[in-house]
Amino acid sequence: MLRALVTTRCSNNCKYCYVAYNKRKGIFKEATINPTFFTRVLEKLKPEWVCLGGGEPLQELEVTLKLIHEARKHNCRVEVTTSGIPVENLEKITSLVDHIQLSIGDNRVSSLEAINALHDSGCSFGFNILLSDNLIARLPEYLDCLVKFKPRQILLLLPRIFHLGKVLEYFKLMPLLIARYPSIVCFDCVTYTILNGGVCKPPREEYALLPDGSLIYCCTYPHVKPGDKCPDAEWYIKAMQNH
Repeated sequence: MLRALVTTRCSNNCKYCYVAYNKRKGIFKEATINPTFFTRVLEKLKPEWVCLGGGEPLQELEVTLKLIHEARKHNCRVEVTTSGIPVENLEKITSLVDHIQLSIGDNRVSSLEAINALHDSGCSFGFNILLSDNLIARLPEYLDCLVKFKPRQILLLLPRIFHLGKVLEYFKLMPLLIARYPSIVCFDCVTYTILNGGVCKPPREEYALLPDGSLIYCCTYPHVKPGDKCPDAEWYIKAMQNH
């Protein structure tokens, strides 16, 4: 899979987003991808799947539409990761892509509007859910509500700063979640890495094409590669060992 960051621009600042994280660190700059360079990368890597994200790709709708068109020309299946805002832009891409992964944020009104738009469109879709202290206690019930919309998958994301007791509670919940939603619920790379002893081992090989033209292994930290230690996972593991 090739993940292309359409833009680093976004009106949100989600805690789990590695683009927002690297922008705060001064690693990523405000930029939008060059469609011509994107095409050259497609020709070189020949990925089966392309995932367009950001930042927020719907804030650069014309560029996103060009990238979808180029991916289709190269026989790629296309997924878009988005907050779904603005909804009118979301509605313009639902018939053009294979899947939309909706990141549900703090703005519940906008999130619900986007969920309804996706549900009505007939497009395959899923949810990205940022875990929080309050959400852990009611996570099974919360997922029950989301499952009613018939998503293809629900991806659970660990934030970088999390109450340790809640992390332990979450890991105890995992067997229940897998048993209750065996084909829907999945976990982020940090969770997989924690289960792998802190060594970066994502469930599939992914690369991220950044707007500045660089191609990195898909990780929160641009220089972390498979087999390296992941700083986020190491923090959780050490904290749990000392608990």
